[in-house]
Amino acid sequence: MSEIYKELVEKLIPEEEPEPDERKAIDEDDELVSEEELFQALKNIR
Repeated sequence: MSEIYKELVEKLIPEEEPEPDERKAIDEDDELVSEEELFQALKNIR
């Protein structure tokens, strides 16, 4: 049974430190846009 837990932990917990750009994405607040800005961006895709 402990082997199963060990494998699960190895999959869920990264063994390496994130790259600088990954760390930045993890640490920064999420960007929020309004519904209007979202629809405008979607219109501009065409």
